[in-house]
Amino acid sequence: MRWNLWFWSRRYLFYLGYSLFLNHVVSETIKSTKCGSVFITVSSLKGSYIELNWQTSCGTDDVHPRTIALYNTDIRNRTEEVVLYDEIIAKNHPDGFYKTETPFNISEIPEDWKYNASTLSRLGVHALPYWIVSYSNTNEIIDIQPMKLQPSWMFDNREKLKNQHIGDLLIPGTHDSGCYGGIRIFEDYILTQDLPIWYQLIFGIRYLDLRIAYHQDQRFYINHEFVKVKKLDIIYSQIKEFVEKSPGEVLIIDFHRFPFPSVWDVELHHKFINYTLDQLGDYAYSKNGLQGHVSRGPTMGDIWKAGKNILFTYAEKRFTKVYPQLWDPIPQVWANTVSVHHLKNYLEDSLKRRSNNTIFNALMAELTPRTLDVITGKNTLRELANNVNSNVTKWVRDEWSKEVNIITSDFFLGNNLIDVAINVNRNR
Repeated sequence: MRWNLWFWSRRYLFYLGYSLFLNHVVSETIKSTKCGSVFITVSSLKGSYIELNWQTSCGTDDVHPRTIALYNTDIRNRTEEVVLYDEIIAKNHPDGFYKTETPFNISEIPEDWKYNASTLSRLGVHALPYWIVSYSNTNEIIDIQPMKLQPSWMFDNREKLKNQHIGDLLIPGTHDSGCYGGIRIFEDYILTQDLPIWYQLIFGIRYLDLRIAYHQDQRFYINHEFVKVKKLDIIYSQIKEFVEKSPGEVLIIDFHRFPFPSVWDVELHHKFINYTLDQLGDYAYSKNGLQGHVSRGPTMGDIWKAGKNILFTYAEKRFTKVYPQLWDPIPQVWANTVSVHHLKNYLEDSLKRRSNNTIFNALMAELTPRTLDVITGKNTLRELANNVNSNVTKWVRDEWSKEVNIITSDFFLGNNLIDVAINVNRNR
């Protein structure tokens, strides 16, 4: 059991700091409705520029935003030098969106949350040096929010989450999670994420979609279809470090496909499973830990009590019957379309038909290029993600928040699903 006195004492101190941080962020504003609420995203297109977002659902009695601004710090903190990156007139952008020319710099994250950092990592919420502010006509702050790291958001909200079943939570995930960086051939149609697994997790992603391959060097890899992308041991090292540094977070790791070789025999499956359990088995939450039949899985409190914080799901059900550490396959709802309109209709229909026979259900909220697109160089994965990401935020936040379980995206910083998920789960 890894829950020791050292862990709990540091949790108390950093949870206290986290609570003070939240109170500071939401104070000193005049916001009374959603009108003018703000958040930051990062463009899915090359360059990774900061994007400003604000809610435009405003009534006649609401305080409407006049300007939206981007700063390097909390402007209420007079001890730091304030740099204004950008400021725009809100009414000139009626869709509540503006792409700046300020590039996002991943090196701005706190030193203790950089991968392989030797220092003790502070838990709770961490503000990055990008702050968005909405101002009224009288220059009062309507809303102010930083771009955030949220490496411990589940445990930070444990009092709200402890009695909720994991299959009922809204869980933000990434599609083809291991397909980031390091290749040149067909990069526009292979890479689905900008950031490594480590950064996905510390920002708040809690579902990973992994596609496993086995190549001639007798090593396991992440593949995008038949293209080799990343050594699996690199992925596992990042996952292991994260669960050690933030042991209250619960991850769902979905071994959804095995694309190479095209046919895996039983021996190869056993080899992969044993390799995985050798690397990460100490963190695996077993089906044996679930007492009785619960249609939506264990509660978060059950998982925390066991001190095992990874749920492995496996595409081949014949092996989930053999290994108690493997949970049944997760149905992935995939529209296979380049149309935002068709994607929304398809996902909405699937929500109405969600089966009660599975604990989890995953909406794959990304667009898919056609074969002709790849041949002609149209509809790259970045372009398609750019088309859909802001829409997905609105769909889940405003329409689907009570129905969605797992939802994934490409280039995940292009939407606000992590914040949406935290707020939905906290307020159930």
